[in-house]
Amino acid sequence: MVAAAGGVGARLTEGGVHQLVASEGDHCDVDCPTPTLQLISLRRVPANALTDVYWAVLSDGDSSIEVVISSHLSHLVQSGNLGEFCIIKVLKILLLVVHLYTIQIEILTRTIIKVKAWQYNITDDNIHILQTVPYREDVFLVLLLMHFPLGDPAESILNSMHKRETGGSEHYFDDEDWDAASEEESEPLTWSLGEPSAFCDWSIEVTTQIANSKGKRKVKREGSNIKTSQPSVQVYHVHKAILSSGRRRSEYFTTLFKQSHLYNEFESNTSKIQLEESAAVAFPDILDYLYKDKNVRLTASNATAVRHLAHYFGIRSLWKCASSYIKGDFRWVDVNRSPVDVNRSPPFSQTSSIETAPVYLSEAMLYHDTKLEQ
Repeated sequence: MVAAAGGVGARLTEGGVHQLVASEGDHCDVDCPTPTLQLISLRRVPANALTDVYWAVLSDGDSSIEVVISSHLSHLVQSGNLGEFCIIKVLKILLLVVHLYTIQIEILTRTIIKVKAWQYNITDDNIHILQTVPYREDVFLVLLLMHFPLGDPAESILNSMHKRETGGSEHYFDDEDWDAASEEESEPLTWSLGEPSAFCDWSIEVTTQIANSKGKRKVKREGSNIKTSQPSVQVYHVHKAILSSGRRRSEYFTTLFKQSHLYNEFESNTSKIQLEESAAVAFPDILDYLYKDKNVRLTASNATAVRHLAHYFGIRSLWKCASSYIKGDFRWVDVNRSPVDVNRSPPFSQTSSIETAPVYLSEAMLYHDTKLEQ
């Protein structure tokens, strides 16, 4: 993701954005001069395990623009949408492409833009306006609408914010410390229970469904007392970028996050789901699969639940692993009856899977998995 930041002092509102559009863009056919921007400063800021952040200052001689470049900014800002409007003949559009550690900067002039809605991000002092590029999903066009008086490039927003927080002490981006800071290894992002871990921006609330002695279902919150049925919410704190990107991504969350205006979950940044007890028990393993480069340890007791969760959340690779395990277990039985990693080759004996078949059948009926029942 790429963002352009600017403006010092007053916080921009939607009305302020429209004023900027009126002043920076031309709504008629009258030509307007196009300034030449120069790159004054460019610095790399180590961020976290997922991204590096680059900071730059562009100037036309009279005013300057601060640009923040990042592959992922949801941990820095809040997201929203502006109403429908049209910008014609924007003075300048800066196309920033971030690919690994390489920055390609391309200045496009006299570009005509017509859109129905802008995605934007807001911090305390700045507004970041984004629009996806039709021919490249991983590239964003950034409208440079925010200007502020030209001053010392060293006195950036990042510097100012840091000095306010530290009382004017030494900046953590000083040159002598730069190399050492960039080489430090940051902790990988993880999901968490209880208190959110670093940069968590979404939550998943799990409700467990349990069958009583009469075979009827009753709902209990994960972690609650079965006898008294006192609800106790089990909430998993996660990262949208992890759930919706990469080869192990969840298609369910990818679709959800792309259509934020259609779902009520975005009012609380929480997904609420109801799961059967075996699926609720296996749910942390699903998160581990998405977060870590390792496979779920499958057994006869959890394979059907994992297969169900993989289908529900659209994790294709995990569904294939669980299906392959179940198919193999019908033909072969592990000699040691120990948990099996589907990507490894444990010793098997050619015996009937009479012991595990009833487990798979009952779980298949529970999850209405007709293919597995057959």
